Formats: sequence, structure tokens, C-alpha cells
Amino acid sequence: MKDNQGERKKENRMPEKDTATYSWFMERRYFSLVIVLTLVILSTVTFFICYRHLTTRTERILKEDRSDANLLSLILDQRFKRVVAVMESYSHRPLLLKAVRDKDVEKATVHLISLAKSDPGIDILIITDKQGTLWTAYPERPEVIGQNFAYRDWYKNVSKEWKPSISDVVLRVVREKDLAVQISIPFFDEKEEVIGILTNTQRTVSLNDFFKQIPVDPSTSISISDRKGQTVYCSRHHVEKEIKYYPFQSGMNKAMAANINTFAADDPDLKGSKRYVSFAPVGNIGWTVFVGRDKRSILLSASAYYIQVTAITFLLFLSVVLFLAYSRKQVTTQQIREQLQAEKIIRAGYERHKTYIDMTMQLAWTTNDKGEIVEDNPSWSQYTGRGYEEIKGFGWIEDIHPDDLNHVDKIWKKAVTEKSLYETEYRLRRYDGVYRDYLARGVPLLDEDGSVREWVGACIDITDRNQAEKQVQRQSKVLAAINRVFYETMIAESEEAVAKTCLKVAQELTGSKFGFIGEITPAGFFTTTALSDPGWETCRMPETKANVLIKDMVILGIWGQVILKEQSLIVNDPVSCPDRVGIPEGHPPLTSFLGVPLKDQGKVIGMIAIANRESGFTAEHQYDMETISIAFVEAIRRKKAEKEIIKLNAELEQRVMDRTAQLNDANKELVAFSYSVSHDLRAPLRSIDGFSQALLEKYGDNLNEKGKTYLERVRKATQHMGRLIDDMLKLSRITQAEFKRRDVNLSNMIRKITKTHQMDNPDRSVDVTVQDGVIIQGDPYLMQIAMENLIGNAWKFTGKEAHPKIEFGTTVMDGEIACFIRDNGAGFDMAYGDKLFGAFQRLHTTSDFPGTGIGLATVQRIMHRHEGRVWAEGEVGKGATFYFTLPA
Repeated sequence: MKDNQGERKKENRMPEKDTATYSWFMERRYFSLVIVLTLVILSTVTFFICYRHLTTRTERILKEDRSDANLLSLILDQRFKRVVAVMESYSHRPLLLKAVRDKDVEKATVHLISLAKSDPGIDILIITDKQGTLWTAYPERPEVIGQNFAYRDWYKNVSKEWKPSISDVVLRVVREKDLAVQISIPFFDEKEEVIGILTNTQRTVSLNDFFKQIPVDPSTSISISDRKGQTVYCSRHHVEKEIKYYPFQSGMNKAMAANINTFAADDPDLKGSKRYVSFAPVGNIGWTVFVGRDKRSILLSASAYYIQVTAITFLLFLSVVLFLAYSRKQVTTQQIREQLQAEKIIRAGYERHKTYIDMTMQLAWTTNDKGEIVEDNPSWSQYTGRGYEEIKGFGWIEDIHPDDLNHVDKIWKKAVTEKSLYETEYRLRRYDGVYRDYLARGVPLLDEDGSVREWVGACIDITDRNQAEKQVQRQSKVLAAINRVFYETMIAESEEAVAKTCLKVAQELTGSKFGFIGEITPAGFFTTTALSDPGWETCRMPETKANVLIKDMVILGIWGQVILKEQSLIVNDPVSCPDRVGIPEGHPPLTSFLGVPLKDQGKVIGMIAIANRESGFTAEHQYDMETISIAFVEAIRRKKAEKEIIKLNAELEQRVMDRTAQLNDANKELVAFSYSVSHDLRAPLRSIDGFSQALLEKYGDNLNEKGKTYLERVRKATQHMGRLIDDMLKLSRITQAEFKRRDVNLSNMIRKITKTHQMDNPDRSVDVTVQDGVIIQGDPYLMQIAMENLIGNAWKFTGKEAHPKIEFGTTVMDGEIACFIRDNGAGFDMAYGDKLFGAFQRLHTTSDFPGTGIGLATVQRIMHRHEGRVWAEGEVGKGATFYFTLPA
């Protein structure tokens, strides 16, 4: 940049009125006021900077503490899971199971010794039976053999659901008498029944050795508490010999209620000081890992920064004071001296500006009006690793990526021509040869005549921002691709159509020339289900031949490695690939390849491959394709499930139609059979009854009493058989009767039925109670039959009671309204209740209570036709209650 000294003096010359302008500055009170204001402003700014730094640093440190807590909880959880897994593996050993079942101490001890050797943290191993009685231990503990430990927490935890459990910390009363944790798992036999418990006692001292191996910030403390808030481990205090409760447990509970993982609490060890505590739960065992940090340690860790900021502020304040004092002194001199001093101040300001630019290290730059670097630029040189001699003039252009030069040149020329803001993005080479994205901005500084004196600007690193934007765009494309695949799943008629859409999406997403999707056949060959059009103009292979070659292929070559090794594969130089077996004659050349296996429940079922991307494939392309492959497998699974559902629905509908037809035929046959029975059986019965009566009337005098008795018994049997036939016909007609649902007033119906029974039996006095207003939805004809049977039963079985009672009403059972008919008659034994509603099933003899055994079967069939249910409760000699429910 050219420097015109004459123009500088002319530009910076102060007018003669400056002395008058700064006359107020000569007064001591104003001068002191300016100094005080300067001190206040700088102090305020310094305090704000320090406070902001402390706040930011505290947030960052606490975030790291939360991460440490989560990591430690994960490590501890994995450690316990590993111990439980080892113990479970031993619990499934057949020989150990046999020893536990037989309580063979000698054989069980062999396995316990092996288990103890597998984990140095194990202190004591014991085996108890299902009830908690200890029968073997390692090392041997004769004094506890035969004792029952069912009262211990570890037994209660493992026996609650018979699953592995980890106890809270306990203080041992034997051996070292220190803290320990007990891990228990149940033994199951081949019938999945618990036959014993294996318990592993581990001293918490092992946690000390374990956590000492984990690198953490020395200014932090690590604590672990169990479900009860008892301290299991603490890096600040020794808790191996006594149980102590974690002092900040209440603070954690409040923090969890507020859904936060860090809280501050008064530290009892440091009076008047706060302590930050971050915590994380350990899996699902109820333990918690705490990472604590003294609040003062955060403040002290930043003390060097505060000292530096304070020192800079003091120096800046001192500089301002000296500058003001010096300026005040210069105001008292002559106008010429003022002008000379003003020029020095301006030059000093220029130097400060230059120093500031150099110190910011934000790639600040200055050029002359043509864009040439004419002075040293430390920030640029430090970034690019090239000195001033290499970047001066237009040498700095060599650090810009060659592909960006034309674009940068156009923007620069436009800014120079219009004397406007220069702004563009380009890739800039770092000292290690890596190109990073930068946003360059520059503004022209003009002379009085309007010409550009120099350009001043800076370059800002935007690599991370651009990468984040590209990542978002890439993920959006992947999501859009997945949506297309699933949409095709809904509208496509075949799996091949879904595969073609998926392949098209994969090509568009990666910019590939062609690709294919295929599946592994049951015979172990590979068949292509979707193939992109690579351009038959470039393929010298006949299409008919090509279509044959892509079916039932042997799995080999580059593409075969994807299936054989069950992992994704990128090959950007197929010619030099050792797995290459060549391509068929006439096949287009292969320049790059990306293959991803298709896995369903961990099993490779096929693959998706794309090829011939101009610049080759990257790990990002592999990740995108693996994501697409997961979506494609899910889409195919849904498509197959959809076909299967359609097929099953069709089969089910056909089976329903067939079953309905069979039922209709069966019902027709049943009706025909019923009428046949009614016709064919009634005639012989009438003949038997009629001739028996004729014998008694005409030849009764010729018969002795025994003969008459036989004929009477014949007549009663034929009459009983007739009643059975009538009841059977009624039962069959109930199933065939047309069902008409409407409101039925059961209260009125019951009153009419009981009134009829009272009229038919005027010599009996029965106390009948009927609840008013019981209305249900049902078929009036069928409900009349059901109620007549139930009331008839109650009337019949109370016949031998001195004060018979029958009650009808409703009650609530299991959340639904049930109607009931209760009597105080003969009752029945509930042990035979399952036979009560069976046809021809009777719990009393005919001589005691006449009947055919069809009535209750009829009631049950009527309730089933109403989609309801009926049941009974009773006791011999104390009556019975029949309940029934009907849908609303």
C-alpha cells in the first residue's frame, strides 16, 4: 500500500478552533470526572467479562461433570451386568444345577471355586435353597451352614420376582467387617421352578481399586449411593468400615423432581462454601453416581484469567489516563504543537489498529487499491505457513483453491469497479495443506477525491457451519428418500415395484450411474429383483442374455463380498481389487462400487448396490445407503405382511362361509331330526301307555297287586319319556327361534309367573319379593321361557320348606349389573355346580323333586343367545341363587 506523507498531513491537520473546542477539558474537575468515568466503565466491563467467563466456564465444567457421571454410571452398570452374566452362565450349568438340586456340597464347591477365580472382586459365594437356608459357601463358613437368611434384604429382593438382584450396601459382621454388596441370582430347574439361590458378596473396597483406574478431573469427587441413600463409595472420605448416608441425597431428590441433573448444596466439610453435584442413575438397580465439585475450585481455576483481564484493564486505564493527561498538556501548547501532537496521536492510533488486527488472528488483511499485499500480515502468514515474501503482491492468491479462483476474481473485479463491499466464500489452504471454507469480507477506504486508498477486510472460518448445513441437507434427502420408499410400499402392487423405487432413490441420492437390488434364493444363489437401466447403448450384451445372467447367480466377485462378509463395501478402484473376477463380455465398465447387505433380524437376505459415481464413494454415501437399506427391508417386510394378511383374510372369510354353510345344514338336519323324533317316538309311547291303561281297567281284577304295580310303573315311565321328548323339542326350538330384541320388564314378568304358580298351588304360601323397574334388552318370548324355568325351579325346590321365600332383584358384580333369583330351598353342593346347566343332569332324585333336567340347560342356551351368561351359587339345605347378566 502506497503512503503519501503530504496527503497524510493534509488529511490529519486539526483546525484552529480545536483549542476552543477542548477548552472545557482544561478544567481540573472535568478532567477528574473523565478519569472517574473511565475507571467506572472499565471496571464494569472487566467485571462483566470476568462474570461472563465464570458463568460460561461453570456451565462447561458442570456439563463435563454430568457427562462424567453418565459415563461412570454406564461403566458401573456394565461391570454389574458382566458379574450377573457370569453368575447366570454358571447357574445354567447342568452339573451345577444337579449339585444344587441334590445339595451336593462337594460338587457345588468345585463350581464356586471356578466362579471365584473368574472375578477377583468376589469375596464370598454362597448357595441357599429356595427358602433361603444356606447349605454351602466358598470360602468355607461352617458357622453359617444351615442358617436361614430369608430375613435378609438380598433374599427379599431376589425372591420378589425371582430375577437377578443387586442389594444395597451392608456392613458385614464377620471377617473384615467392612461394607459389601450382595449380588444374587436364582437357580431354575428344567420345569422353570426355583431350586436355589447363588449369592456373590463383593466388598466395596474393590470399587476403590476400580474407580482409581478411571481418569477423572482431580478437582472432582466421586460418590455412589444405593437405593436407601447409603454411601457405597466416596473418593473424598473412607466409608469402607461404616455405613454413612450420602449428605446430598435430599438435594438430588429435589433436582430429580425438577428434572435436572445438577444441583448446588452447602458442603458440610467446607463451611460457608457451596458444592456443585451432578448425578446419574446406574441402570435400573436404583443406585446413583455423583460427581461433586467445590464451587471455589471453579473460581480458583480461572484466577489466572481474572488476573490477566485485571492487568489488561489496569494497563488500559493507565494508558487512557496518561493519554488524557498528555492530551490535556498538549492543549496548553501552541496550535502548531497541537497539530503535530494530533498527528502523532493519529499515527499511534494507526499503529494500535494494526496491532489489534495482528492480535485478533482472524485472518485480517489489508491491500492497496489493486489488491496487492504491500505490508507484513502475521495472521495470514501464520495460518498459511508462508512468509511475507511469498504472499506479497498477488502471492496470497496461491493459497486459494484453484477451483474457486474464477469465482473470486469476478467478485473482486465487481467490488473494485463499484467501490462497494467485497464479500465471497472460498477454500483457503492451511499450513498443513488442508483446505477450509472461509467467508471473506472487505471494504474500500477512500481518499478525499473518492479514489480507493486501500482495502481492509477479514476472513472468517465457516467450515464447521458449512459442514453442519451439508449434514442437515443430506439427512433431509435421506428422510425424503425413505418417505418415497414407504409411500411406494402403500401404493405398489408388488415387492419388485418397491425395489425399483428404492433403487432409483439410491441412485439419485448418491449420484450413481446404475445399480441393482437382489435377494438370496433358498438354494443359496443370488437373483436380481430390481435393475437400473445402465444404458443399453453402452452395453454390447443382448438384453435377453443379460436378463438370464442376472438370475440364480453364484455369489462371488466384488459384489459377492458384501454377502459373504455380511458388511458394506466401497471399492473406488475395481481394477486393482483382489476380489475382482471380471465382468461379462459386453458389460459396461465398472469404475466404482458401493454395496450394502440387506439384513432381516440379523440375517443377510440380499443386497443393494450402486456403481460408477464419477468421484467415487465415501463413508457418507455408505451411511446413507445403510439407512436406505434398513428402510427397504422394513418396507419389504410390511409388503409381505400385507400380502399375508390379505391371504389370511381371504382364507378366513372362506372358512367362515364354509362353517356357516355347515352350521346351516346341521341346523336343518337337527330340525328334521327333532320333528322325526317327535313323530316316531310319540306313537309307540301312546300305544304303551294306552294298552297299559286298558289292562288295568279291563283285566285289573285278574292281576295281583304286584302286577298292577308293574303296569303303573310302565305308565309312569312312558309319561316321563313323553315329557323328556317335549323338553328336548323345546330346547331345540330355542336355538331356531327368531330373535327380536326389545325392552323387557322382568319385574312384571316375574310377578305374572309367580301369580300363576300361586293359583295352581293354592295350598302353598310362598313369600315372593320382586324388585321394581328391572328392564332389560332381550327377546320377550325367550326371556319368558327362561324366567318360567328359573321361577319354576325355585318354586319346586322350596316345596319342603315351612316358610318358603323367593326373591328377584339386581346387584353389581365385577363392575356389571347382574339379575338374580334367590330361594331358601334344598340348595345344592357347589362341588357339582359344573353339572348344573347340563342337559339331563340332575343333582336330586326324581322321587324327591320331579323333573327332566332340561330346564337349566334351556336357561343357559337362552342367555347365550342374548350374549350373556348365567351361573349359580348354593349350599345344601340353605337354598340357591341363580345370577344372569345381559348386555346393555
